[in-house]
Amino acid sequence: AEVWDWADASGTRTVDSHIKALRRKIGAERIRTVHGVGYALETPAP
Repeated sequence: AEVWDWADASGTRTVDSHIKALRRKIGAERIRTVHGVGYALETPAP
């Protein structure tokens, strides 16, 4: 909410919602949570 200067907190979980949808689409093992930082996209092994 602070990033976009919104008056309410309705969009504070937007990133989490998008990450959840991405994990469903491309596989949960491809997106790694980096605690205190955010997320990392893993490259598949050849």
